[in-house]
Amino acid sequence: MNIHPLFVHFPIGILVLYTAFEIFRFKIVERQSWYFEIKAILSIIGTFAAYLTASTGELAEDIMAISSPDKMPLVDIHSMYANATITVFSILAGSYIFEWLKISKKLRKITSIVFLEKLSYLIQKYSPAIAVVGLILITITGGLGASIVYGPDVDPIVKFIYNIFTNF
Repeated sequence: MNIHPLFVHFPIGILVLYTAFEIFRFKIVERQSWYFEIKAILSIIGTFAAYLTASTGELAEDIMAISSPDKMPLVDIHSMYANATITVFSILAGSYIFEWLKISKKLRKITSIVFLEKLSYLIQKYSPAIAVVGLILITITGGLGASIVYGPDVDPIVKFIYNIFTNF
């Protein structure tokens, strides 16, 4: 049984919402005490859910290899972009976890490592741009997934993504 469709939309929604918080930074919202925590929670939960979704995707890939082996090249490309998406959001979530630990003064031996502090600072500084890269990857992954399930002509965006990433 393919349970991947049951899981796939939750991390997409959470990570798109997280990206919206990163992109649309209004001064009045940025000053709120909850702003950092909301972004941290969304990025961490969304990334964790993406890992769960990827594991169900591997099960779906096994089913697809038996039922529709002709779609496997497309499934492989979809899987590659899904993994790239997870990597980008894992970097962001890891940075939020690090910053949260630093703020709460927990695991001081780790949070006081200068290299990690500088790396986390850079990730946080460029988090809007990194989140946009993640959003682009989510869009590509979703378009490829839709073309696997519904065919490449389901809508103009899916067709565009399909044509870009399958016609080399």
